[in-house]
Order: sequence, then structure tokens, then C-alpha cells
Amino acid sequence: FIDLYILDDVLFYSNLEAGIIAHKEADAIKIFRRKIKYPYDNLPEIIKRDRPLLTKRNDELAFPNNSYVYVSTSMRSGTVNRLHLSEFGKVCAKYPEKAKEIVSGSLEAVHPGSIVWIESTAEGREGYFYNYCMDAQKLEREKRNPTKLEFKLFFFGWTGDQNKRTSEQVPLTSADHQYFDRVEKTLGIQLDDEQKWWYAAKKRIQREEMKKENPATPEEAFEAAIEGAYYSSDILEARESGRITKVPHIEGILVDTWWDLGYDDSTAIWFTQTVGREIHVISYYEAHNEGLLHYAKVLDSMAKEGGWIYGYHKGPHDTLRHELGTGKTIQEQGQDLKDPVTGKKYPLIFSVAERITEQQEGIEAVRSILPYCWFDEENTTISLGKTSHEKRVGLPSLENYRKEYDEKRETFLSRPLHNWASHGAKAFETMAISHQFGCHESDDLRAAFG
Repeated sequence: FIDLYILDDVLFYSNLEAGIIAHKEADAIKIFRRKIKYPYDNLPEIIKRDRPLLTKRNDELAFPNNSYVYVSTSMRSGTVNRLHLSEFGKVCAKYPEKAKEIVSGSLEAVHPGSIVWIESTAEGREGYFYNYCMDAQKLEREKRNPTKLEFKLFFFGWTGDQNKRTSEQVPLTSADHQYFDRVEKTLGIQLDDEQKWWYAAKKRIQREEMKKENPATPEEAFEAAIEGAYYSSDILEARESGRITKVPHIEGILVDTWWDLGYDDSTAIWFTQTVGREIHVISYYEAHNEGLLHYAKVLDSMAKEGGWIYGYHKGPHDTLRHELGTGKTIQEQGQDLKDPVTGKKYPLIFSVAERITEQQEGIEAVRSILPYCWFDEENTTISLGKTSHEKRVGLPSLENYRKEYDEKRETFLSRPLHNWASHGAKAFETMAISHQFGCHESDDLRAAFG
């Protein structure tokens, strides 16, 4: 519909420039051939006689009324009156620099009074596309009409598509019934048997891709497994099985902390309680450019507020590294922490995780332990900053920790991408390679804050 709308406008309005931006050159050519050139070639002859082509390129149609439409993978300079960004979610996920260029160049080139369409399947809960969708959804919830500089959200879920049904009966699992109950409650609708049978059959084929390709709500679309992400499918499974919910602190059970220590970067900390054969992940903390005393004070405050008693404080193997400024290891510094103004002591007793020699070893350890984890969704998802577009870390870090992408070869590499998600993922890895079920046996692993 979007590209036919654009073609119609450039045919019947003079002096219009329209651009369609795809995430890959092959897709740009396909869009042009199928959605621009083919519809034009099949117009009535009377229209084509009045609007003959002035170009014979495979990426542009120009007309005598001084209007034209082109497809590309990047923006041309100049003013644009109609702009369609195709699969922008994929661009944000795989080509973040290109996404930034599109936002700063393409969107800025749009003339006042013009129209912009952005469409995509969801690719994780980060990036411009996710932020734009969440902002537009917020407008809907506030029942406020968007201004000329804001986007309106159009979402087309599977429940509203009358073609997504089958008369052939398909057995439904308990998980299927739970999902349909949630959808009906959320949307205030009643699904019929044919819709349920279609969904169940389709999900057995698409599996973890189902929420991405056939979501019922915008939130569900962004919960879908992310291509190239290490733990996305595991977190999706945790959501579907109800293990991302409200997980309160249990009095009398020690709270363990698991760290990724950033020296010039962020430091991330997970807080867990071991309850039988379950790991209750009750909170998360992350900050940037803060000293060790800051984190000790945060832990002290959280313990007092929540009535916690700490067990292990487990740091990565580089906790044993000597710092040039002090000559002490992080482990040694933790034992002597005190406020220089008040003199109050905040001793932080670290034990150290086993060193791993291969990155894949840590990744597999996380995958092995995730099925035992229950997450408190509210307290393990925090925002860094005060605006709606600031990074949300913790649980989103696990969802978005991904392989590095080679743009030239268009393939994922075997090494992780170091970005904002790395800190939370590496701290969780500390837990995965060190955690043992059962009671703590040594009192000297407790941190006593005086």
C-alpha cells in the first residue's frame, strides 16, 4: 500500500521527490521492480501517455511533471516529500551506523508538510525503530493525537487477519491455551477455534520466529527472538513459561551478587537468591564511571531497604588484577573501603570466579543455567538516564547480547559485539560459571557492612 500511495502521488502531483530506503541493495531492487515499476507498467495507457517515463533506470522513475521516485539503501541530498523506510528495525539491529545516518540525514531532509512511513518487523527492544514505536504507543495510551513531528502507530496483529485461520483441527497444548487466554484478556477479544488451530500449527513451523512474524500485540513483537542474539530464545522461553514475573525477596535466604567490573566502562551487578533448584533473580544494578565505594554504598542501601543479608559477592577473574594507581587488586581494595568524609566502613568481601579460556564456554554456561532462573521483571529492568530513549539494561542486556555482524560479508561473526548489553551479560556469565546449588558453608563469604 505505501509504495502504491507514493507512486500515485508522484504521478498526479508536480514537483514531488519520493524516496524508498531498503536495508540491502538486493531488497531495494526488488522493491523497485515489484512495487514501483510493475504497477506503473500495468497502468491504463491513457495515464502512461500523459506521464511517460523520462528515465529507464532500475532504481528510479522520473516523469514530465518534475516528480520522481527512487529506491536506495541510503539517502540522497536534497528535500524529500515522501519517504518510506523499509525494514528499519533490521537496519537498526544490524547496521546501527547506517540507522544513525538515516535518522540524521534522511529524516532531516523531509520537507515540512510531507509524509514519512517507517515499517518493519521487530528486531529487539532497542534502537530508533523500537523507540519510535514505544513513543507512538505512549501517545495512544494518553489518547493524544500526534503532532506533525510525531509518529502514529499502526500495528497489524495476527488476530485481526481473517485469513489466519484453518478449519483443520490441531491439538492444543497447555502452553497454547495459556497464550490464547493472555491474548484474549489483553485485547478484550474472543478467539475462535479456527484461529487457535491456525496459530498452533503455524507456531510448530516458525517456533521462536512466531512472535516476530505473527505477533498479537506490539509488546509481543518486540519480545521475539533476535537474530544473532545469544540468549534471546532462552529469554523468550522464560517469558512464555511464566518465569519473568514478580519475584519477591524471600526473608532468611542469602542474597548473592554477581559482578562485571568496568574500569573505564560500566559495572553491572545481578542479585540472586537460591531457592531449592531455582535461582531467583531479584534485582539488577548498573552504573558508569563510578568507583568501588559507590557500589559498596549501593549494596548497603539495598540491603537495609530490603532486609537483605548478603552471601557471595562474586567477581570475574580480573578482580585479582592489580591496579596501577594503588598497587592493590580489586579484591584487596574491597576489604578496606570506607567513606573518606564520615569514616564509615563498607567492607566488600569478594570471592573470584574461575577463569575461562574460551568465550564460548561462558556463553554455554549461561545457556545451561537460564532454565533454572526466575526473573523479577520490574527490578531486573532499569533505565540508564531520564529520557524515554535511554538504554534499558539488565534483562534487556541478556536479550540483546549478540554476535558481531560483518556488514561486508553480511554474516554474523563468532565473537560477541561489545556494546551496552555486554556488561549485564558478562555479569550474568560470572554467575553462570560460579553458581552452586545448596547452602553457603563459609561465613567469611558474607559482607558485613559496618
